[in-house]
Amino acid sequence: MYESCTLGIDIGTYGSKGVIVTKDGVVLGDSCCTHNLIIPKPGYAEHNAFSWWNDFVFLTKDLLQKTGIDSGSISTVGCSAIAPTMLPLNSKGEPLRNAILYGIDNRAEKEISEMTERIGEDKLLEYNGIFLSSQAVGPKILWFMKNEPELFKKTAKIVTATTYLVYRLTGRSVIDYYTASTFNPLFDCRKKQWTDALWSDAPIDLLPEITWTTDIVGEITGEAAKETGLKEGTKIIAGTSDAASEAVSSGVVESGDLMIMYGTSSFFIEITDKFAKADRNIWPTIFLQPEQYAIAAGMSTSGAIMSWFSDLLDGCSYRLLDKLAEEIPLGSEGLLLLPYFSGERTPVNDPNARGVLVGLSLFHKKGHIFRAILEAIAYGIRDNIDNIEKAGLPVRRAVAIGGGTNSEVLLQIVSDVTKLDQLVPKITLGACYGDAFLAGLGIGYNKSLKDILSWVEWDKKITPIEKNSSLYDEYFKLYKELYRATSKVSHNLVAISKR
Repeated sequence: MYESCTLGIDIGTYGSKGVIVTKDGVVLGDSCCTHNLIIPKPGYAEHNAFSWWNDFVFLTKDLLQKTGIDSGSISTVGCSAIAPTMLPLNSKGEPLRNAILYGIDNRAEKEISEMTERIGEDKLLEYNGIFLSSQAVGPKILWFMKNEPELFKKTAKIVTATTYLVYRLTGRSVIDYYTASTFNPLFDCRKKQWTDALWSDAPIDLLPEITWTTDIVGEITGEAAKETGLKEGTKIIAGTSDAASEAVSSGVVESGDLMIMYGTSSFFIEITDKFAKADRNIWPTIFLQPEQYAIAAGMSTSGAIMSWFSDLLDGCSYRLLDKLAEEIPLGSEGLLLLPYFSGERTPVNDPNARGVLVGLSLFHKKGHIFRAILEAIAYGIRDNIDNIEKAGLPVRRAVAIGGGTNSEVLLQIVSDVTKLDQLVPKITLGACYGDAFLAGLGIGYNKSLKDILSWVEWDKKITPIEKNSSLYDEYFKLYKELYRATSKVSHNLVAISKR
């Protein structure tokens, strides 16, 4: 019988993962499952919240069966999930509608403009350090209040995905400071508390209690134990967002460490010594423990575009597409793509931006288009890293993590475009591995986030090819020009399509 194990569960955009580890980080078993992304209208992105709980139950039971571990050996559970999401619950804790997802859902563009005009950019920077965007929860709550007033009247709690899982496990509604900071303009990053100072009608009484990520916030109830197979009384930490747990899982815990997360979207976290100066192009934030800070940034779509293209080709495998792209010269022989298929978060901050493919000729084949997609992802990554460094936050070390790290072609293109080395960890389980570590930190198996460094080993290092980097500089300038040249047309197309 193993003792002192922790369980980590992460809920992603298209699937979920779980892992059981010893207190020293040895993986005893892992599991995964999938669920659907719901797109009811262009620009919308939703999940059925019951799928989160169903995934949690499946993963815990599957892990216990695979490992043969007695549930009593699991001392603590850590959860993470896509964030921020906006999910209203009734007085019984039941979802009133599908959850509205993070920055890939840009339905609240009118509310973003309305709130920004009413509050003022200076005030937003003063309280939150960032402007409102499709990543912010506040405008989505306002959209909900305006468009579904009858459901809002029935709302007893407004939560995010991790909060919902912890609530189902313990009966307690909590959110960590890192995730709470994305609920702007309802969060005061200076005082670290909910506020209605910027929005007098803000329903802050419906929001969860804020606590630190690794705080033990409750124990598994008898009902949850029966459903999950876990032992009643097992301790639960508050948990956090998937991106933060991904960062921890990859050893991004020291100042200057940058995580590049290759997923459905791309997300970036760089650890900083203090709360960064307000900047319209990046997101200064509190990190996972007191006196820890970070800079975050995010693209709305990256891996999602690869999936979209694969689907267009009736499920053509990524391995084949990578092979085809590898045979195409740098620059895709005159093709350039904007990866703004669901609007864009940083640094463009434009919910009405759209994907653009320019330079097409009858000569071009699917390999050209797929390479253009990979290069567009790399240009978007460079755009974000450039803005992080312009804010006076140089990258000391870049760590690549997520499903996109399976593509050697993509990794090499990104290193060539950004001129950065990228380290790829041997264990690429991602956020669930970070959750298991954070659960151990919560119960005292570990003393600080830096202890994760004893868990992390490197699988490979991707180094930029100098001659490629020089040529990509030219394409990157054109990439920046392309958005400026086409944004008005994209905006008009969006407006016409909504009539």
